Order: sequence, then C-alpha cells, then structure tokens
Amino acid sequence: METCKECDCSIRISSSAYPDDATVIAWNLSDYKKKMKRLITALGLVALIIGPVACGKHDVGTTLALLRHKWNIVSFNGEAYRYTGKPGDYYDFRADSRLYAYYGGLFDTLVYISINGGKSLQLYNIKGGKRLDGSFELDIEKLSSSVCILHKCQGPPFCVLDSLSR
Repeated sequence: METCKECDCSIRISSSAYPDDATVIAWNLSDYKKKMKRLITALGLVALIIGPVACGKHDVGTTLALLRHKWNIVSFNGEAYRYTGKPGDYYDFRADSRLYAYYGGLFDTLVYISINGGKSLQLYNIKGGKRLDGSFELDIEKLSSSVCILHKCQGPPFCVLDSLSR
C-alpha cells in the first residue's frame, strides 16, 4: 500500500501476471469520499451564507427603488374587467408602503409588501388606517425606470395584468 502524492489517499498498485496488461490501481475510496464530502459541505455552507446576502437583499432594494414612483395607468386586463387608462389615472407607490391609486374617477389606498425576493407584491386593503385581513398577490413581470407590468393568474378564469408607465 502506498500514499498518493496529490491527495494523501491510500492506493494499492498491483502488476498483472501478463506483460501486455496495464498496471491496475485500486484507490482507497473511503479517504477520497471523506475529503469530497468536506469540500461539498464547505461549498454548500458558503453558498447558503453568501447567496441570500448577495442576491436577495439587493434585488428587493432595487425593486423597491424602481417601484416607488407615481405611475400612469396604461391598462388593467382581467377576465371580467378591462380598463384603459386615461390622463390623470395613476398608481403611486410610496416609501411608507402605501399604494395610492386613482382611476375611473375613484381613489383607493392599499398597503403593499415586497415578497418572494422582490419578485412579487402582496397587497392589502385598508379601512380606518388599518390593514384588513386577506390579501392578494401580483407578480412583477417587468420593472424598469419606464415600465411596470404586474401579473397574476390564479387559475382560469381569473387572470390580472396591470400595465403602468412613467
């Protein structure tokens, strides 16, 4: 039994009885497996620690920074409700997590929360300044400095697509 110079695992070298056969090397796999498990575990821990810090927080912050503006309503499209925005219609996402809306001559105020790592919004109705139970979610399909598309399908026949612009 000898020791491998590269990884310190044990190897057994045996020569064949036939001169034309190549040398056979049998590794002591238990040493190799232990080292690979340690490496994989270490890499996994690094990914778990760095992943959410590197991706999650930055995405939510970026999403909220892009979202928190006054948006013109282009259209709402649902199964039973279709609305084309008119001049003066808006969604105003504020830093206090309130969404102020005006469309079709009506005002509305909702509370919004960024969820799913900044990929969705959870919206709540308000009554008397307090958030009511029950919410609905909209996925952020597209968000840039000039376009916001919010979308949610909760199975047929209910789908919503809100299109906003700045």
